[in-house]
Order: sequence, then C-alpha cells, then structure tokens
Amino acid sequence: MRLLPANTGQDMKFADEMVDRVLHLARTDPTLVGVAGMGRNTAYSQTAITRLANAGLAVLSTVNSSDQHPGLPGYYGLAATDHQEALATQAAVRRELRGRPVANALVVQRAPGPSRDAYSKEIADDVTAVLRPRDSERVVYQGAGDLAGQLQSACEKARTPFTLVYFAGRAEDMNALMTGLADGAAPAAASSWSPATT
Repeated sequence: MRLLPANTGQDMKFADEMVDRVLHLARTDPTLVGVAGMGRNTAYSQTAITRLANAGLAVLSTVNSSDQHPGLPGYYGLAATDHQEALATQAAVRRELRGRPVANALVVQRAPGPSRDAYSKEIADDVTAVLRPRDSERVVYQGAGDLAGQLQSACEKARTPFTLVYFAGRAEDMNALMTGLADGAAPAAASSWSPATT
C-alpha cells in the first residue's frame, strides 16, 4: 500500500484544489483507488466528497457527520451522521424528561461564516425536527465573541424557562456558551449539546 498525504487547508478551504490534483493523478495511475479523511463538515468538504465519489474513487471519512454523503457510491463514513446524533439526543432527552414533551427549547447554532461550516445548521435542524419542541428559539452566532451576549439576551426575553438548551456549535465556543447562560440566568430542566466534529 502506498499513501499519498494531501492537505486541504484550514476548514477544508483547499479541498477543491486537492480534488483536482487527486483526479489528475487517478487518470494516469490506476493504483489510486480512494481518499481517506475529508473530516470537517463544511460546504468545501461536501463538494469535494461528492466530486470524488462521482469520479468513482472511494472515500473513507472518519469524523465527517454530514447527512448528505451516506447515499453516495463508494462513500464509507465511520462517524455517526448528524441525524443519528439527533436521534441519540432524543433518547437521552426522553429519559431525562421521563417522556414529557420539550416545552421550550433554545437551540444555539453557529453561522456558516468564512469557513462555510455545514455541521452546525444541519445538526440544529435535525435536533429540532426529532425533538419537536412546542416552542423554540434559535440563536445563530458568528463566533465566540458574540455568543455570550446573544445568549444572555435570549434568556432575558424568554417568557418561560427553557426545558432544554441544545448547543450545535464548536468546542472552542463552549466557554462563551457557559458564560452566556450563566449571565442570562437561564434555568433548564435538561440540557444537551452535540460533540464538536473538530
């Protein structure tokens, strides 16, 4: 087995260029049969994975959680999809609330931003769809710098305490999340957040 390292750059921004080079090599080298990696779920990685699969190259992704890829030919994802993560959250919330419905949910989602992140919105949508809260509010933040203030404002405006707070963001924003919730004094009967993909 011969391994050829390839770097897609921060946030997968050069994934398209990497795919161009891999496809060029594959046209002249029949021993090139697939690509392993393509981890972070961004618009860049989604396009790159689709191009590789459509060209007949296998893609083995260890941590990409996109709901879009499992149906592609030759795609092998080892991580749970965002929809599967949402179903796991649903089971945990049902246990915590002893079967009672989610009355009021706060879903915290990171905006795609320059990284063109696809993970945060997708899992926020999936969780909202499977939990079906009676009432929900969504906070869409740009980065850690504006997260705490937005959360504080959402908590102060809430008519009733949130039954659940779901964080569909990135690990690096956790401190801002906790600060915003503490400053907003948001009581919640249950809380859950998804593991970040990076």
